[in-house]
Order: sequence, then C-alpha cells, then structure tokens
Amino acid sequence: MSAEEEAKLVEYMRAMEGEGSQTTLFDLLIADGISVPDPETLDDSQVTQKLWEVIHGIYDHGAILYNTDHLSDRELYTKLFADLLLEDHPIVPDEFAPCTHVIKAEGEAIISLDPIIILRFWGMRRQDLAEARRIVEESQTVLLRSWRNIHGDQRP
Repeated sequence: MSAEEEAKLVEYMRAMEGEGSQTTLFDLLIADGISVPDPETLDDSQVTQKLWEVIHGIYDHGAILYNTDHLSDRELYTKLFADLLLEDHPIVPDEFAPCTHVIKAEGEAIISLDPIIILRFWGMRRQDLAEARRIVEESQTVLLRSWRNIHGDQRP
C-alpha cells in the first residue's frame, strides 16, 4: 500500500469512527423530501404507509433494517422516529469505499461493500453480525448499485 493509499485509509477509518462530520438518517430523509411525522399524529394505516416510505428512504442511503418482525408497524416506526433515525453517523467522502448500515432493533453494524468487511458495530452479538454479513453478501449487487446511484461510480 502506498503512503497516499494508507493516508486515505486512515482518513476513512477516522470518518467511520465518528471523528469527522456527522449526520443522521432523519436529516438525510428530510433532505430527500421525505417527511417524518410524529407517530402520535398518524393513524395505523398512515403509520404503515409512512414506515415503508422511511424504510425505502433509508435503504437508498445504504441502511438496512432486519430482525424487526417482532415489532408492530407502529412500534418500529416509533423506534425509528424516537431513536434510530436520530443517531449520528459519519459523513464519509464519496471517494471512499462503499458501505452500508445494517440496523437491528438493538444495534447496528457498518459494513464495507467491496470487499465485505464489518467496519464497526454496537449492540450486536456474534450471531447478529454473522446474519448482518449474510444479508449484505446476498444484497451486495443491489447495494453497490444504490451506492453508485447516490455517489457516482467513484471507486477508491
């Protein structure tokens, strides 16, 4: 690895560790024109419709929800609204490797897409991480296509 490549890798890892600019999935959704109303203002059918709009919106930013089937639509939307969408995430410059966020109700993993490497995680057991990695492996082509649609076809 050249000194320049190593410097870029160090900068990338520092960004992934949260030492740079931060944003939230909530802010990204708002920037995309997706409103995220308080769940208390929505009836059950509106919650379901809004939940799916939010799920598709965060997916477009590389975030995947899994292991949430035990939650009702209202419980999941409420958890997203009050917690998961408000967590800080690093803003990683476009020239860095594509990655995705796999979000479980109790934790999250940030996984590089090419190659598939778990970069950071919290609130997940070893079994959860294995499942997150499996999901990313199965979805790698679609996730890379989404990343490139958002960030262009820039590759490190």
